[in-house]
Amino acid sequence: MTIQSVNVTDVIAQIRAEADIQDPSATSICTDAELLVWVNKAYKRLYDLIAAEVGQEYFGVTASLAAPTFTLPADFYRALGVDATIDGVPVSCRQFNFLERNDFQWALRPRYRIYQGTLIWRPTASAPTTAVTLWYVPKPATLAGNGAFDAVSGWDDYVVKYVVREVRRKQEYDLGEANALLAEQLRVVQHGASRLRESQDQVADSTNIADEAYYNG
Repeated sequence: MTIQSVNVTDVIAQIRAEADIQDPSATSICTDAELLVWVNKAYKRLYDLIAAEVGQEYFGVTASLAAPTFTLPADFYRALGVDATIDGVPVSCRQFNFLERNDFQWALRPRYRIYQGTLIWRPTASAPTTAVTLWYVPKPATLAGNGAFDAVSGWDDYVVKYVVREVRRKQEYDLGEANALLAEQLRVVQHGASRLRESQDQVADSTNIADEAYYNG
């Protein structure tokens, strides 16, 4: 599938054309600023839609979090995983359930949880003393009027159809056709995104891994 950069100004022009509000006098119906608010809402929905179909890792990035604060990056949205170096060995850390916050006082490997913009660890005394690697999904960017965003195989049309519906809603028009066109584009995105999905994660081979249950780890 082809990824292309789409200009926000072009998207707004397409919205005005499809909503039939491209005449200069039509700016009183919807200003460009108002359309941009809806474009951002639609883009964020598209972002979550693609992630839900393809997998969160599709937008995944990494960041190094310094000890001892382990402060999350400003654009943090969702965590995918945390890697730490324990006794010189790279380890994929597990997250502890909030109800288990006092259950790992003698664990061999510390577990983490996101709390108030940082990573916290249990047992606290075993928290990593060096930087850890956070795998995460960043927040979708807030699009500016002169900005751009990446679209796959014309999926920016979902943004167009979403905003056209909002224009129709403001005009108090019947939304039947607008909803149908948006639903059609939703199916296009879902079908296309499902083809990008990697093979499903399998249960890891644990034949050579010590059973942590014996160590409360």
